[in-house]
Amino acid sequence: MSISCASSPLASLRRLLAALLISASALSATAWAAGKTSGDISLPIAARPAAPASITWSGSLLTQAEAALNAKKIPPNNVAPTVQTWIGPNFSLHHTLPQTSMQALYQITQTSTSDISNDSDKQAIVSALSTLQAAGAGTGLTLGRVVWAPVNLFEGLVGYYRSDDPHDAAEPNKPKSMDNARWTALQNVNAALLAVGQLSSDGTRFVLNAKKLNAQGGLHTLSTRLTELAAQTTAAPLPFTASDWVDNAGKAVQLSDLVVYNNNAIVAALNPAKKSAYQLKR
Repeated sequence: MSISCASSPLASLRRLLAALLISASALSATAWAAGKTSGDISLPIAARPAAPASITWSGSLLTQAEAALNAKKIPPNNVAPTVQTWIGPNFSLHHTLPQTSMQALYQITQTSTSDISNDSDKQAIVSALSTLQAAGAGTGLTLGRVVWAPVNLFEGLVGYYRSDDPHDAAEPNKPKSMDNARWTALQNVNAALLAVGQLSSDGTRFVLNAKKLNAQGGLHTLSTRLTELAAQTTAAPLPFTASDWVDNAGKAVQLSDLVVYNNNAIVAALNPAKKSAYQLKR
């Protein structure tokens, strides 16, 4: 019995489908492969830049501070510093994501195309950061304006007064007055960034894993998360809300408790009796 060598239509179709599957697999494996795909990409991290002039204390904090000072003035002289001067040592603008992470996001946009291709994902990161960065003169991204993006900032007691101060790490606890969507979007950006890199032990570089970033979709995830965060953008940091803060016994903070005297005059200084006495309410 003779057997024909000609392929049946069904067999030809099967071979075609197999070839398409192989091609699809190969495309999937290389779809993210833009720029460097092995080794590390090192991003420079500098000292924290100064806050832009557009970043100022909120009217709410100014009002609360003035009330605290007025409540503590001693007649007849009623000597006290200006509200702005008193706020200076006692309050801080806290970064929800570390300022080093914000620097890393900016530096991603400045990399050469041999490291990170100038594709749609990189352009989406530029666009998102342009929306998020603090207001200022000129056009385009600047390191200082990105680091001080208002959506990432909230007013609070200076670290000296905090028992939960994260120092250079991400803020672990959400201020109660912060919108859940804003907090979640910030956490998603942080997770996407840490999935592809980490800060060096000396704090001078943010080291990206090129394979995870460019060959395994990390840049795409990061651009997506930043675009989502840009939808939460704010023109100013989250204002100070006293009910966000409690002492270590759970009692709400009273700003008048921070007031310090010198010869019956209020001075702009930290209150040593309140060191590490407060935390964000949980």
